[in-house]
Amino acid sequence: NNVLSAIESFHAVQIEEVNNLQLINKINNDDVDTVTNQETIQLLLEKLKVQEELFNEQKDQLLNIQLQTIALNQDKENSNNKLNEVENYLNKLKIELNESRIKQEELLTELNSAHLKRDQLVEDISKVLGDLSITGNAENLSTILCNRINDLKEQISGQEKVRQDLEKYCQTLESERNDLESELTRVNVTLKNSSEVSCSMYSS
Repeated sequence: NNVLSAIESFHAVQIEEVNNLQLINKINNDDVDTVTNQETIQLLLEKLKVQEELFNEQKDQLLNIQLQTIALNQDKENSNNKLNEVENYLNKLKIELNESRIKQEELLTELNSAHLKRDQLVEDISKVLGDLSITGNAENLSTILCNRINDLKEQISGQEKVRQDLEKYCQTLESERNDLESELTRVNVTLKNSSEVSCSMYSS
């Protein structure tokens, strides 16, 4: 804007000079130097025409630069908004991932505990069955214990499935986090390039 104002002021000064010379020429119309004055005015008019063309060209260039600068600033603002959204979602995803890991560790601890209980129970049952005589009561007890073992196996299988599901969920979160980090890197590069282009335009 300052450059454009300076060019306009310079152009106005030149126009005023030509007008003054024309006025002087009119006053001194009978002067012997009238032809010289007219030649001077003609030269100034030609010079003024060249300057006017240059002025219009520079004015168009400045307007184009202003439009490009506005567009770059808008792109930068949009990129900043996108960057903030990505960072916020990435932070949220990291929190969820950390919570999932904690939950997975808790389930693994419970699963290991269930395995230990199962092994201990099988050992105790085997010992009891070994001490019992082959009687009806022993057979009933054996059936009850076998059913109990099967129940424990089902519970352990259920916990194992939950653990596997959590592992898959953690893998999905990891993948989404990697994608977001890549997007974050891309946005940062875009912002950097936009800033470099803007600086280059101003310097030129």
